[in-house]
Amino acid sequence: MSQPRVEKVADQIIAADAARAQAAGRAGKPDTTQPEEPTPGVVTLGGIPEEPPISPTIDLTDDGRITPTIDLTKDLGDVPPDPPFDSAAADAEYEEWRRQHPECSPDMGFPIKEDDEDEPAAPAETEPVEPPAAALTSAKLAKEPRSEDDPRTSQRARIIIVAVTAAIVLAVIGLSLSGFIGGAGPAGTPGPGASGPAAGTTPTPPPAAGGPPPCEVAGALRTLPGLTATDEAKLCGLMAADGQADQVEYDGTPATIHPKPGDIVAAGIAQVNLSADQAAGLAAKCGTGGLRCAATKPASGTYLMYSVDNAEPAAGVSGAFWETGIGFFDATPEAGVANQPYAGAPADVFTGHNTIYTTRFGSIPTIDVYGPFRLLNLGPTGFMERPSGTFDYLSGNVVIGFIPSAEWDGASTYRFFSYYSLNDNSARAVDEAPDFSKPAIPVPATIPTVELR
Repeated sequence: MSQPRVEKVADQIIAADAARAQAAGRAGKPDTTQPEEPTPGVVTLGGIPEEPPISPTIDLTDDGRITPTIDLTKDLGDVPPDPPFDSAAADAEYEEWRRQHPECSPDMGFPIKEDDEDEPAAPAETEPVEPPAAALTSAKLAKEPRSEDDPRTSQRARIIIVAVTAAIVLAVIGLSLSGFIGGAGPAGTPGPGASGPAAGTTPTPPPAAGGPPPCEVAGALRTLPGLTATDEAKLCGLMAADGQADQVEYDGTPATIHPKPGDIVAAGIAQVNLSADQAAGLAAKCGTGGLRCAATKPASGTYLMYSVDNAEPAAGVSGAFWETGIGFFDATPEAGVANQPYAGAPADVFTGHNTIYTTRFGSIPTIDVYGPFRLLNLGPTGFMERPSGTFDYLSGNVVIGFIPSAEWDGASTYRFFSYYSLNDNSARAVDEAPDFSKPAIPVPATIPTVELR
């Protein structure tokens, strides 16, 4: 609105006031002009009418910004004096309004809703549309810093508080439901997928370090420093049980004696890797503490570890001798070794093999233990000892043998065995695992590895 127009309006208002005052003076009475009635639909509080609405107009500047202006051409008349404020009546009217509008905020007088002022403004249209007065007010307030008393500031704070409270309630509900989903079921019973103890029970602690070993072989390795199995359960799971007192004669008929020494309880194989430090430690202890080595001392590398658990200690006996070990057929033998399985008596420990690893226990008190030996089938001359890098460890009832991978790489089938004989050869007993009447065990393409520490 131009400056001349503002001055003209001001002159009109002054002239109207002067005319009204002059008329009142001529009558000799004070001005009794009645105030205008409140505009219909305008809310009053405590008898105080709000100011008459003023219609805004819009000016659109060259840069697209909206500038509100007010039309002052309307004759507003005289402003009446304020009547006395009745606080009790105002409070009563406010409470009645709150009772009739329970959906509204108690301190703001309108329902809570999300602010939309933070949403990005839409691009300006080619033909601008005049927004309502409320939109102008919102646009104006959006440019001004908000104070702590700004109604929208408290409105947003309440929205955030409600959201946070709802999140906390949902979290509590989720924790409560977790007992029924994959946890304890009704009456404290484990639900589907539950891995922990039932509600109200004490969890069973894991076995303490140094507790009872899960099998004899694991216990034997614990006594050999540097070669304890990292996963004893895996090692024990590779051991296959064998029947008891099931020994036979060479021809396969039941044996007349069933000695405990050499009666195989369980046996199995695994692959192990020795570090340079582990191999050096073993080489330094060869011949002591149950560790026995062939001519070539242990070296770092991969070994086949075979384990045989017997019914009685692996030691010499009186009036008899026995031996135990593993036999296999090497399909790619070294030069001079028969490339076909030995064919002997059905329960002969050499039958079906061309390679034998064995440890012998002599008749005491003359001889106790000797070996280990690597025996190869040289054809016409039979099985003869050949150089090897094998070594074994005796502990309790267990014999654990280690065969270098280079001496095992051609193996295709294998079988565990023990042979027991009285000194005068009047009675003998052969135990094989699996039994001689069953096929030998095929060597798997990948032998399970057991880590040692």
